[in-house]
Amino acid sequence: MGLAVLAVAAALVPGFQATVQSIPPAVRAQMTGVSWRPGCPVPIVMAGGKKLPELDALTMAYNAVQEGAAGVDMGRNIFQSDAPRAMLEAVRAVVHKTLKPKEGFELYQSLKAKG
Repeated sequence: MGLAVLAVAAALVPGFQATVQSIPPAVRAQMTGVSWRPGCPVPIVMAGGKKLPELDALTMAYNAVQEGAAGVDMGRNIFQSDAPRAMLEAVRAVVHKTLKPKEGFELYQSLKAKG
């Protein structure tokens, strides 16, 4: 089963049993009715979910990576932002350069101001 399908099934199907090696607690906390079992060697990528304020989305991405996620898959938290390009760069910095969420938000604000 593909990772995207696994994430959708885990989020939408009550009682779904996912076979995963390591699901970050920050991600598990947002998924109810899911049973996690060790054994799947694929990396875990956090889905972005509903639109959040920019600082909250950056905090969610940071926490997921700190808890062991290999990365994030965000759509609406980038494309529905007031400054999508700035938000993309801020998420990238939080995930790949391990900027703290507040630092990522400051980057977002400075890039947004530049246009």
